[in-house]
Amino acid sequence: MARLKYWHGKASLSRRKNSNILISGETVEQILGNQIKNNDDYLIKQRLINAELVNELISLDFIKYENDKVFFFGYENQGDLKNWGKIECTTWRSTVSEAKGELKNSKKQYSFSIPDFVGCQSGQRQIIIAESPIDILSIACLEHRKYKKGYYQTYKIALCGLTQPHLGKRIQSLRPTNIFLAQDNDAPGKNAAKHFDAKF
Repeated sequence: MARLKYWHGKASLSRRKNSNILISGETVEQILGNQIKNNDDYLIKQRLINAELVNELISLDFIKYENDKVFFFGYENQGDLKNWGKIECTTWRSTVSEAKGELKNSKKQYSFSIPDFVGCQSGQRQIIIAESPIDILSIACLEHRKYKKGYYQTYKIALCGLTQPHLGKRIQSLRPTNIFLAQDNDAPGKNAAKHFDAKF
């Protein structure tokens, strides 16, 4: 049984073969140029996410920019660090407004996550559950700044509207020793904590 902890608050790896979705008629050079510009303007400058982390996740095909959106991908075998399979869930948010959403037929049980490429090797898997992709990117940066051990010590999951039954199965498949909840300190966040407490 994993230990459940609460955290209320405000909200270099090998390159994978680039996926062929979400690519418009631009050349590779144009796409990469837009990615760099949007990185600087949105995730790095506006959301203060470490540039190193953003660029690594782009190279791994975990996030991607197109036009005025940043896309976050969730894979079918997210617990398998060698082969995480095909993209099953794609969520997005605008880089110029508060708009956000998901692509049609996305499966929420595979919502965006940052795997514990390093941490799981110790046999002590710790999971952090937050509300959005931006939240877990921020948590990864905080972990790195505090412990200086990289961004992949813990397995971080963005709920992205994920329902309780699907989340329960996902957590059980990862077999964690500790679960941390990083939710907003508001009524929905506190309500989520009660549900987790009853479940785990």
